Amino acid sequence: MARLLDPNNEYFNAKVISRDDCTQIHQKGLDKVLGRESAILILDDTENVWPEHKGNLILMERYHFFKSSCCQFGYNCKSLSELKNDGTLASALKALKQVHRKFFDELGGDLAGRDVRQVLKVVRKEVLKGCKIVCSRVFPATRYQAADHHLWKMAEQLGATCMTELDPSVTHVVSTDVATEKSRWAVKESFWSIHCG
Repeated sequence: MARLLDPNNEYFNAKVISRDDCTQIHQKGLDKVLGRESAILILDDTENVWPEHKGNLILMERYHFFKSSCCQFGYNCKSLSELKNDGTLASALKALKQVHRKFFDELGGDLAGRDVRQVLKVVRKEVLKGCKIVCSRVFPATRYQAADHHLWKMAEQLGATCMTELDPSVTHVVSTDVATEKSRWAVKESFWSIHCG
């Protein structure tokens, strides 16, 4: 795949490490990588195989370029090659360029003291910046329990402010039921109402 994506060795060269190169079963790690962890980015579609390096990870969609890949994973859909669309790689490239620019051009000080994990935190915070989210029937109702839920934590890592009650500052309502009071309020007030089933 690296040869197809980068035939002139402009981007990857010999720097692609796969699951087969890892030393632990069912886990991936950076133990085979020559370089500082603070300067390494990981692109993967599975977060839990990187238990020690989640701070280095850019999580991306599973890459189904060929029809055979869709079939292998049981998806009854057209592959990216059939759609003649490669938004997955375009999105990944956009994120990589943004991190690269911040890491090399925008940070001051010594290059050796820079940490790509800190840059990723800043970039992630931009994704939902300015969004104030209230969830309805997505997780337990109390703020303490809700704040411990992985979706709540993920939204905050992406820059959103999560709340349990409606107020005029709310920009999005996420609900498992479009008939909830909060969902109806979002529709009435012309706010984003996102239904997750």
